[in-house]
Amino acid sequence: MQLRLPWARGPTNNPDRDNTETEEYQNEILQEIETFGDQITTKLDGQVRIGFQNINGITKANELIGAEELEAMNEMNFDMIGMIETNVNWTHNARNYLHSAASLRFNNTARCVMSSGRASLNDIYLPGGTAMITQGNFSWRVIARGMDHLGSFTWMAIRGKKDIGVIVITAYRVCQRAGTIKSGPDTAFTRQCIQMREEGDKNPDPRNKIFENMNDILEEWMGKGFHPLVMIDSNSEITERNLNEFNKRNGLHDIITSGRDTEAPPSYARGRKRIDFLLGNDHVQRAVINSGALGLYDGLKASDHTMQYVDLDE
Repeated sequence: MQLRLPWARGPTNNPDRDNTETEEYQNEILQEIETFGDQITTKLDGQVRIGFQNINGITKANELIGAEELEAMNEMNFDMIGMIETNVNWTHNARNYLHSAASLRFNNTARCVMSSGRASLNDIYLPGGTAMITQGNFSWRVIARGMDHLGSFTWMAIRGKKDIGVIVITAYRVCQRAGTIKSGPDTAFTRQCIQMREEGDKNPDPRNKIFENMNDILEEWMGKGFHPLVMIDSNSEITERNLNEFNKRNGLHDIITSGRDTEAPPSYARGRKRIDFLLGNDHVQRAVINSGALGLYDGLKASDHTMQYVDLDE
């Protein structure tokens, strides 16, 4: 039985997209994107469930952050979730608010890591950003966690059984290319460009800098014997040159379409392309039990991106 969440509703706006699709596609709203792959069902013992979604802004209420997303995480029995475009300035207080909400929901078993770019402490809204949360016994397998200082991604190193580990990255790649002049002041692209210039980069290219920074993390942990799982909104199809080069370098494959003959639907309601991916190496692929993309509005919260998920053999 597919789990359809009772709070599902229509799409939200996404101010950070302006050139991944033609204007015609930008204005088009796909009223429904059907489930692709395996429908999410009851998780069995010995399985680990991981989910990923561009949520277009994490929910906030009464000094608790993410209550709706945490409830969905519990409802669908996820051990780990990755969220992007949280749109929060992850100050010390904001981090505490999310961790408090997660600890309350999961009986003090939650582990969290968040990322956002540089900003004033007075800024509450900050475009882009990522977050990862684990819960239950799975949390005790987290041996390290960290974030990209530009706010492009977060990561967790997970110790598995038989002393085999997985390095999981949750990443948001901005859609604007280097030199874009039409991007507004309140986009993740503009803020990352400003930060990179302040750090001495005269020709900032946040869209592709993310690959360089992720390669550094993957090289470190793969050198320790860990296997990569990258969850990314790439703002491009998987065949795009820079994403393709990143995947080849790290031995990554599209988990959800692997072994399937049918073409996957778009993952973004305002476009006709699939831009959200779960990417794993051969070892991770061999551990896949179920994988798929949920229907539009069936994820952690109402968003114009579908949620991607995978069940892995422990």
